[in-house]
Amino acid sequence: MSNDLRTKQGQEEIVIDKIREDGGFTVFWAAETQRRACAIERLQKRGEIRRVGGNYPFCKYELVIGVK
Repeated sequence: MSNDLRTKQGQEEIVIDKIREDGGFTVFWAAETQRRACAIERLQKRGEIRRVGGNYPFCKYELVIGVK
């Protein structure tokens, strides 16, 4: 993985990659760092990712068309 974790874009790419690979993530993974949690929030607000279900602690997400 060559994402630059120091940037907002790098954090967002990590989240997008995780959704592509696993179909979502656990709340524990999401809250592991504040940068990651903020990246998830930004992606949701922009409509690039959408929660589609899952049982605690797993949150199932999908990528919205047009995401990198």
